[in-house]
Amino acid sequence: MTRSIAIALTASLVLAAALGAPLMAADDSETGTIFEDRSIPYRGILEKARELERPVMIDLFTDWCSWCDKLDSETYADPAVAAFMTQNFVNFKINAELGEGPSLAKRLKVIGYPFIVFVDGKGNEIDWIIGFVDAEKFLATAKKIVAGADTYADFKARYEADPQDLDASVGYARKLEERKDPKDQDEAWAIYGAALDKAREAKSPLAGVCLSGVVQKTMQVDSDYEKVVALLDELIANYPDTEGIEDDYFLLASVHTQIFEDREKTIEILTEAAEKFAGTEKADTFNYNLGLELEAKGDLDDALAAFGRIMQAGLRHDVIPAATVRILIKKDQKTKAEEFCLQWRAQVGDDPVEINAVAWCCHENNLLIEKALAWMKEIIEKDEDETTAYMDTYAWLLYDSGDAAAAAEWEERALFAAETDAENETYAAALKIFREAAVNKDG
Repeated sequence: MTRSIAIALTASLVLAAALGAPLMAADDSETGTIFEDRSIPYRGILEKARELERPVMIDLFTDWCSWCDKLDSETYADPAVAAFMTQNFVNFKINAELGEGPSLAKRLKVIGYPFIVFVDGKGNEIDWIIGFVDAEKFLATAKKIVAGADTYADFKARYEADPQDLDASVGYARKLEERKDPKDQDEAWAIYGAALDKAREAKSPLAGVCLSGVVQKTMQVDSDYEKVVALLDELIANYPDTEGIEDDYFLLASVHTQIFEDREKTIEILTEAAEKFAGTEKADTFNYNLGLELEAKGDLDDALAAFGRIMQAGLRHDVIPAATVRILIKKDQKTKAEEFCLQWRAQVGDDPVEINAVAWCCHENNLLIEKALAWMKEIIEKDEDETTAYMDTYAWLLYDSGDAAAAAEWEERALFAAETDAENETYAAALKIFREAAVNKDG
């Protein structure tokens, strides 16, 4: 969606517009939610909010943010969102890279886009939404703001009035964490630490949230990994329903792998997590990491079983079938690996990205080279964008088939079209291999 900034109005016209009926910007005509004219400065928006006794919803966006466009076309266009926001808020969009945008983004501690901040008529923050959310979640947050409950402003006021209020303490700390600001993070960690003993004594589920916060501080500031493991063990054993505990399982497994190099313990943790979260998207990630650990250990059948659990609901990502093929080769089951690749190719249909993944897997494992070469030739002939990844795969398959000279020609084209340093380095290294092979063959 094209976004534009209107020419600034004079001060008198700005104030008149700010106090009058809301004006919808031309580029918001496709959305259901009504936004104020973007030519109105921020101070005029706050003036209107005070006049109407409504909070302000500030949508900070950029021209390059695709999720901002998705927010426009899906969330703001939702009839329920549009009705509620238009009736209860002064809605304001501002490009974070133009005009007042950069200073406002800095003041509001924007960490990514879209970034939506709700403020009162004086500009005091009430709450925020970071990133894209669907209509249901957006509306739930907006209703909390109107109700004045469980928002950043609510938790902060309650915590400052009574630091012993466990619910307010944890709620405030969690909000501070969301902003990723170092000072806010330090304050959040301090609050979690102070609240943890109270939560333990009360046997409150909030102890799990406090433990997660203390774990982050212990890792990032203290680097005490023995204590990290002890805290995570307590969290998982005593507070298994803590929101986001899946990430704590991942963290515990990572510490045992990367710090203590204890593969057996890592496998134990990942197995427990894969079973606990079976049927969820997280289970796929646990099973994938479990499969990699089992493969590294040499338990190839168990690794295949872990990858198989992911594929039961369909192919999730090219790394899953590629890992399966890799293990079949390790088990000296080349025929099964080829059959699997053919099934994989049939399942991905005409998607060139997925076909490229299958073909690359064939190259890596020296399987079905002629078939993979034919698949990529068809893609290359149709590819008007001259996708470098396709050229690179095609070149390697040509090399695998014995045609180093043709491989060099295609790799040179990929190198010429490369856009990043990583691509340049990768394609240049491949080109050197192909040219040397071509020279040696001719010689």
